[in-house]
Amino acid sequence: ALGMIAWLSHGGMGRGDVWFAAGIAGWFSLTEAWAFLCLAFGGGALVGIGWLVIGGRNRRAALPFGPFLAWAGITVMWFAERMGGWYEYIFE
Repeated sequence: ALGMIAWLSHGGMGRGDVWFAAGIAGWFSLTEAWAFLCLAFGGGALVGIGWLVIGGRNRRAALPFGPFLAWAGITVMWFAERMGGWYEYIFE
C-alpha cells in the first residue's frame, strides 16, 4: 500500500520512506503496524496542515516523512501497552 502511495504521489513520498516504514512495521504485530502507520500519517498531516495554516510553508515545499515514521515507531514500541489497546479495538 505504501508503494502505491509513493507511486501515486509522483515523487512526493520517496522509496526510502516506503522501505523505512516496511522495516519498522516488520517488527510489530499486524494491529501494532496499523497503529504505527496511523500515528505516522496523522502526525505528518497535523504538522503539514499546521504549517500551511501558519503560512510558513508553501504547498510545493517538501515535508520530510522519515521523522514521523521514526516518532511513530518509537511511540508504538515504547507505549503500545500504555495506549490502552485503542488500536486493537479499531482494527480487529
